[in-house]
Amino acid sequence: MATPPPLPGSQRRRRIWAKFFVALVLLLLPVVLWLYISPDEPPPDVSDFTAKPRQLPNDQNAYAIIMQAAALVTTDLFKANSDQLNDMTKGKNWDAPLARTWLDGTDAIWPLWEQAARTPQGQAPSGTAVGYTNSDVQAINNLNKLAQIRAWDLAHNGKPDAAIEFLFTTLQVAQRLEQSRGDPIYYHIATGIRGTVLNSLRGITTEFKPPAVLLRQTLRQMEANRPGKEAFANLLRGEYRGFSHGLENPEAAYFGSKDVDEGLHLYVKISTYFPYFFHPNQTRRIYAEAIRNSIGAIDLPTGYPGDLRNIDNLRKILSGFHGNNLGLALLVASVPFQANELDMRLTQQSRLSANEAFLALVLYHRDHGELPATLDTLVPDYLPAVPRDYFDGQPIRYSRDFRAVWSVGNDHFAVTSADLDPEEIAHHSDNVCLPLDFAAPVVDPPPAPATARPL
Repeated sequence: MATPPPLPGSQRRRRIWAKFFVALVLLLLPVVLWLYISPDEPPPDVSDFTAKPRQLPNDQNAYAIIMQAAALVTTDLFKANSDQLNDMTKGKNWDAPLARTWLDGTDAIWPLWEQAARTPQGQAPSGTAVGYTNSDVQAINNLNKLAQIRAWDLAHNGKPDAAIEFLFTTLQVAQRLEQSRGDPIYYHIATGIRGTVLNSLRGITTEFKPPAVLLRQTLRQMEANRPGKEAFANLLRGEYRGFSHGLENPEAAYFGSKDVDEGLHLYVKISTYFPYFFHPNQTRRIYAEAIRNSIGAIDLPTGYPGDLRNIDNLRKILSGFHGNNLGLALLVASVPFQANELDMRLTQQSRLSANEAFLALVLYHRDHGELPATLDTLVPDYLPAVPRDYFDGQPIRYSRDFRAVWSVGNDHFAVTSADLDPEEIAHHSDNVCLPLDFAAPVVDPPPAPATARPL
């Protein structure tokens, strides 16, 4: 039989390439199938994170009453110069006619404000998705600024006692908002309201000198009005629900910004099609465990474990997992945020402690004309116990020489000089540092005159 003529070179090369591609497909097919069918974990038990909204009629819902009051605010404060507005909510650069302009027509608001403070329960919008609107947030913040201006207006018109009582009403409104089981944003709004109330309380106390009996009552009320652990735990559970909802469409939830690189967009989109790169159930389980650890660390006697904040430790923990690259990347970005939330809690509690010490020092200074050597001197006549620094469980820090009360924070902050400006420190960081400017600087006694030694 005659041997067939050899194939032309081009056909031979095509056959070689065809065999190569067939072999390549056969080699890659198991890999692709493995990437595609790589199993996720079973869905975790996260029943403890389920939202449990209260069913309340509007007239028994503190949040609904707050929003009813906010709807009556017709003054557009945001048209004002922002610097002037912020100064006046702190009592600075006070302009009485302008304050009257803002407060005119607000008489119907404040009975609702007091009703919200007295209403024991509330329910703000809550769900797996964002349940609030920017207009809600702006309305509540706008109303709080108006409340601060009203307190200062009362003080400037010779009613500092009414101003202090009204500020405590506003503090109660913040507590109702914290306890309203809504989306996390409402807890953060309440934290902001607390901060502005405490600033106004210190300012009005030192400038207008309300009666001592009222300040003692305010001290007792402040301790009773501390934010509860369960309200903060609900905040963390809400953070889990938001994170879990984002895992349903991570490209839109976490990488939807126009500033995100297009290549990253493409990687995320591809990863969601290949289970090897993205295990949402495993991701939810790990995040839920991190949230439970954070809930267990609320108000520990000595702060909370530093490894909750340590990203390197978190990476080591996650290094034992294979695959789920996208889920682990989201965890590395999100879990340390819980440490920031705990920092906020510790700052909030320590700020209340510092303000309790501040008011007690004001009372002591009125009675004795000077500051005490230590905060222990205030017990039991002015305080039942020295307030705690929640960052390390020790007494809140105080210096008579430097005229300041402060918290160590998470960076071991300390006032070490009388030349430090505590307000500037507090403005540029999360550290709690309150100046005691109502007291005169401590002056060292002059040295004793030298006496001649007998010869």
